Amino acid sequence: MVFYVGRVTTIPVSVVIPAFERPELTRLAVVSALAQDPAPAEVIVVDDHSGDDTGAVAEAAGAKVLRHDENLGEGPARNTGIGAAANAWVAFLDSDDEWRPGHLARLWANRGERVVVAAAGRGTVNGRIIGHPGPGPLVLDGPRQALAHENPVLPSGAMVRRDDALAVGGFTGRKLAADLEFLARILERGTGLALPDVGVAYLQHPGQVTTDGRATRRGHLDVVRSFSDRPWFDRKLLASAEATVGWDSFRAALRDRSWGEALAEIPKIAGSPTRIEATLHLLRSRRLMRSRISEG
Repeated sequence: MVFYVGRVTTIPVSVVIPAFERPELTRLAVVSALAQDPAPAEVIVVDDHSGDDTGAVAEAAGAKVLRHDENLGEGPARNTGIGAAANAWVAFLDSDDEWRPGHLARLWANRGERVVVAAAGRGTVNGRIIGHPGPGPLVLDGPRQALAHENPVLPSGAMVRRDDALAVGGFTGRKLAADLEFLARILERGTGLALPDVGVAYLQHPGQVTTDGRATRRGHLDVVRSFSDRPWFDRKLLASAEATVGWDSFRAALRDRSWGEALAEIPKIAGSPTRIEATLHLLRSRRLMRSRISEG
């Protein structure tokens, strides 16, 4: 369903943007969301107790602004936005990213009966794809696909059903890989779709948590292990995740000339058929990501 308000066409989607002390970047994120055609029904910025004018700038740009009385973190800020959303679907956008034209319309057209649908992003520095690289859409038929390899869903490119987000308790206060954990819990309730279409300009900068490769890899494995009590969890899933993380650890050790550490990673990436398969899957995905750098 698409609503018509005067001469403006809107989609019944609430956009949630968590923000902390990023006034100009937050303004650009809001503008990119409101510039979608059709536009979202509302854009909610959750100001996570900024000490500057981030909230005021976002409000002036056209967002509905909610303010935290203390700094709670990105996950709780998203939860506040989900709770306040007035629509059945919620789309996420980080305050340091921007949506490309047509992004929201593409998500809406592909939502079907999914619990989550997402488009890919492109790094603003290296031009690489973040999310699912393609070549075609990826149906996510359960949490295993999200956890075994690299996360196929970029948070700023994702749209979820509000009821499902509330049912799983939203985002936890986890500092690392909270988006991966949330995605896995959402996919316990239904299927998802990851599109290779680039809908997000993903700002790469030194302040990102994801620039700490070691911490990011540790967070991925911590999330995978947190689901060890689920009936769909098994050693094969853990081995696949360990191989995916092990490859990046192996490469990092080689760059640092830490030969002993690199040697210790080899059994993780090639110690069994499952690990070899996961490593090859990762290499194919990375090759696709690199091949798309030259795209516009």
